[in-house]
Formats: sequence, C-alpha cells, structure tokens
Amino acid sequence: MSEPRAYLAAEPDGRGVLVAMFYFPSGRDVGGWFAGATGAGFTARFFWLENFYAGDGTATYVSAADDVHGDWLSAAIEHGRTVMRAIDPPSPVPEEAASELDRIQDFFAREWLFFAEDPEAGADVNAYAGLGLAVKPLNIRAKRLGRLQPASGTRIERTLDFDLQVIDFLQGRWPLDYRHG
Repeated sequence: MSEPRAYLAAEPDGRGVLVAMFYFPSGRDVGGWFAGATGAGFTARFFWLENFYAGDGTATYVSAADDVHGDWLSAAIEHGRTVMRAIDPPSPVPEEAASELDRIQDFFAREWLFFAEDPEAGADVNAYAGLGLAVKPLNIRAKRLGRLQPASGTRIERTLDFDLQVIDFLQGRWPLDYRHG
C-alpha cells in the first residue's frame, strides 16, 4: 500500500470540521475514509473508488456506516442527485486493503480528531474552552489547530501529494456539506 494522503478543512470558530479525510492509491483504485459536517451533526464513511486511475469509468462505493467490514453501497450521480444502492457482496474492498483502511483510520482519527462524546477528550475540550471555541460533535485536536492554514474562509491542511481530483470526484457523491473550490 502507498502512504496515505490527507486533507482537512475546518471552521474552528464556526461549524467545526467540514471534512477530514485520507486516501491511498491501490493500483488503479483509491481507498480512504472521510468524516465531516452534515447539517448539525457529522457523518463518517469509508470509500473505495474502483478504477479511479484507469480513465475508463470509476465505480464508487461507500460504507453504509463507519465500518470498513460492514455493508457497502454503490454511489452514483443520477439526474444531478447522488443515489446510493446496497450491493452484494457486502464489500468491494480487498481484505488486505480493508485492514489497511481500518488501521490508517484509527491512527488518523486519534492524531487529528476528537469527538464531543469521547470521555477521553477532556484535555481537548478544556483547550477549546480556553481558546473560546465551541466543541462540536467532531473537532480538530487542539494541538493540531495551528497546522491549519487560512483559505477562503476555512482553514486547510493537506499533505503535499494529496490529489485534489479525489476530493473533487467524491464531493458529488458524499453526504457531507463541504464542497471544495
């Protein structure tokens, strides 16, 4: 597997985490995870873009819940709207890639994010209070806030090798409110 590429966009003094995501290329495919604001709450899902780098049509799959080993849906744009359909078999992701997605997601979330309901988030909750920031359901860890760079009203952090075509492709198919560019 390749090294993961990451992208985060947030409004710490507004809606909180707009999107936090990572992906890694796997041959012609791309696998990853995203989480971010949806209305007043947040959504987190794994994704698999089959043949993304093949140039001959990409099949998009999104986990039905925040569980790489659970059920998966196909995601397609029909008449300008995203349509999700259950698929059989439950996972289009090869087992080795699924294990890697699970491992990276755990590390990524632990390093970059905290959830309001997490009983171990006390230090981040206190740091947010000290900064005058409201804690949202999903938040950037206080120690990481300084890494976010201002960009068009939001703050962004991304790895240098992050392919913006991945986020541009996904944003029409994910349930998040965030839209890049």
